Amino acid sequence: MSTARRFVDDESGMTLPLAMIMIVLLGVMGAGLLTFVMRDLNTVTEQNRGQRAFEVADAGIGVAKRQLAANVDRTKYDDPTGAPVDDLQWSVARGGVTLNNLDGDGATSDSVNVTIKYRGSTTDDFRVVSTGTYGSDPVGVAKRRIEAIFAGIQTGAGSGETIGHPVYYTPTNIKITQDSIANNPVSLNQVSLFTRGDILIPDHPTYHVRNRTEFVTDMTDSQGSVTRSGGADEMCDWNTKIPLRGCFEDGTDGGWNTISRTIQTPGMAAEDKICSYDSATSTSECGDVSASIADGVYGFDSTTNPRFVVKACQLSGSATCPDNATGTMSFPFPLPRPIPSGLKAAACHPPGTNTTVCPKTPPPVSYFEGNPTSSTWGLNNSNASNTRVAFIDAQNKTLVFQPSDNRLKGIIAVWCGRVELNQDFEGIILNLFGNSLAGNTSCEANTPTLNRTTSLPDGKTVGTFENRGYRCQCWVYAEGGTPTVAGIQLDPSSIVQFRPSSDWSFEDSLFQGPPPTSFKLQSWRELYQASP
Repeated sequence: MSTARRFVDDESGMTLPLAMIMIVLLGVMGAGLLTFVMRDLNTVTEQNRGQRAFEVADAGIGVAKRQLAANVDRTKYDDPTGAPVDDLQWSVARGGVTLNNLDGDGATSDSVNVTIKYRGSTTDDFRVVSTGTYGSDPVGVAKRRIEAIFAGIQTGAGSGETIGHPVYYTPTNIKITQDSIANNPVSLNQVSLFTRGDILIPDHPTYHVRNRTEFVTDMTDSQGSVTRSGGADEMCDWNTKIPLRGCFEDGTDGGWNTISRTIQTPGMAAEDKICSYDSATSTSECGDVSASIADGVYGFDSTTNPRFVVKACQLSGSATCPDNATGTMSFPFPLPRPIPSGLKAAACHPPGTNTTVCPKTPPPVSYFEGNPTSSTWGLNNSNASNTRVAFIDAQNKTLVFQPSDNRLKGIIAVWCGRVELNQDFEGIILNLFGNSLAGNTSCEANTPTLNRTTSLPDGKTVGTFENRGYRCQCWVYAEGGTPTVAGIQLDPSSIVQFRPSSDWSFEDSLFQGPPPTSFKLQSWRELYQASP
């Protein structure tokens, strides 16, 4: 009994220490639990901020898609950093657009920066980068970035290989010259002439009289300064909505012109006038309201019935066009819109090869004239060379096409220069100008060209073409020209002939197709690191 009492007496001081130990343990455990809870709470808060930033960035992608649908001019999103910028604010070159308070809650700051970049003719798509920001210091800021690639859908535009361009076309004037000694007319062989300006024909005495007799005589026999040969126009009656069998059947997706001609032979069409000029003084009569010599059968202009016009859908490059208004006729094709960078890239990397054939820097003009190693302009005479492209930076010079081989085929694109055809050719000739092609000469529509030998002005301008009396089995596009220098000039004995054995269109990726009518998401990813 005394032993048991002794053990009890020995434990009588343990209660307080045990209680203190328990309190300390509970405090430590509570503190640890609180730490875990606070950490989890901060993590959840940070995740919420990140999720909100992600949602804001995703909303920016949707905004960019709507912007593209509202404005699909590719040239407004394509300027590289450092180049002359004519882009919209949405482009990378302009820094993009920043939108604030997308969630409508002013309590917490949120914003998104959206940039749009047209990636070029090779892919023909748009890269959108959206950077969403949510929160503010000292609480914390979260950022998320999303990249999306949008490809346009060209409803009704066809495959691209079925849009017809077998024509001579310039947005300025076409001038036909006359031999003062012999009767050597310009011959239209299965191809018509089209312009948004005037077609000038020499010495047709129609001033103030509107006498179209001589023009009709030209177009119906072998006399005068211009005549027809070789059968029907390859576009027949120019109706692209209801084409005649064998005529332009594959090029009808756009309904470019829905009014038929009464004939199917080659003709002329000018948005302004078909008119005369004095060959001795070069004085044009086109400025007079009654100066037209067009008859509304072989030639159409702003005075004929039907009246020749350009449709708004053709100016915008729309995929489809409404029917022509009563009493009007329009271009039976979408107006050509070349992609200079695509032509240059095709010249450096010919279709179907991995070979680089173009110079890395613009060569001297003499490289293309009289040099035995380059007398073919990078072309050859095989059927396979129909799609071979020769891209030449003419450096504001006039180039004379007179290679050693008169059977060359292909596509000639001359940048900032003038082409004078002094030999037969089969293919496509493109005469271009501008100031936005990186690494190449810059020029404007009125930039004078220089004589290739003397380097002195020769009285002409860039982006223009002259056939000096040879057979050109060609489709010709000249975007240059001024009131005094025609975009296309055809000298006596020139033969304007249809390009044989070719598709209806210029080559894929070298010309802009119609603007997309809607966009599909091609790829999407979250960017965890800023991209350059």
